[in-house]
This record gives sequence, C-alpha cells and structure tokens, in this order.
Amino acid sequence: MTTVPTGPRKHERREATRLVIVDDSTEYRAMLSHVLRRDSRFQVVAEAADGVEGIAAVDDHAPDIVVTDLQMPNLDGIGLTRALRAMHGDLPIVMVTGLPGDEVVERAHRAGVTAFLPKTGSPARLVATLQAALDSRQKPEGVAG
Repeated sequence: MTTVPTGPRKHERREATRLVIVDDSTEYRAMLSHVLRRDSRFQVVAEAADGVEGIAAVDDHAPDIVVTDLQMPNLDGIGLTRALRAMHGDLPIVMVTGLPGDEVVERAHRAGVTAFLPKTGSPARLVATLQAALDSRQKPEGVAG
C-alpha cells in the first residue's frame, strides 16, 4: 500500500474529497492519482494494490469515496465492495475495469457498487462520475433524485 502526501493546497476553498484508489496496476493507479490531483476537489489519500490492502487503506484513511478495479489478486473488486458495504455502509464505490460487460456490471451493482466505468473512459467522465456518486450520497433527506 502506498500512502500519498495529503498536504493542503493553497487554492482550495473547502476541504477536498478524500479518496482511496485500489488497483493492481501501478501505472493505472499513478495515472488516476495524477488526474485526480489536478482537480482541487479531490485529494488522493492512499493507493492499494488489491482488495485486502484496500480495506486497510479505507480503515486507516477514512476516505469519502473509493475507486477500485474489478480484477485484482487476493481480493477482487467485487469482494472488496462487499466487505466495504458490510463495514462502511454507504461509502461510495466507483468500479473501473478493462472488461466491461452486462454480466460484470450486474455483478458489480449487486455487490453494492455505486457506479461502474470502463478503464478506457475519459478523465472528465471519471471526475463527473465521482462527483455524481458523492452527490447522491449527500442528498438531504426528503429530496427526490
């Protein structure tokens, strides 16, 4: 597990959304972290290489949202999602994968994934999906969606 420096940015007006990235590809984690650091709304607080490390990162860093891969060693994204649902209820979880398909998407949603994206999606789509997942969690009671 790699912990990412979490110092404040000078131009931030509000506290950034804390996020954990879980993916077995070092390169993909680095790319996601880079993309999200460029957007002042997000602060990557930890990266993990599999679901087991992901659980520890969530426990250690109390993120506002998690981005996870589907296929990983030790504990895959579905297993991670189920574990996080059991421990952290409504924590938004966005799953990304290089193998999107109807069956995979259905399995992910049944496990409790908030949103699902192909790894080939654009950075803008990822940011929009993260913001939508956060917004859906933060709606005041009685507000229709």
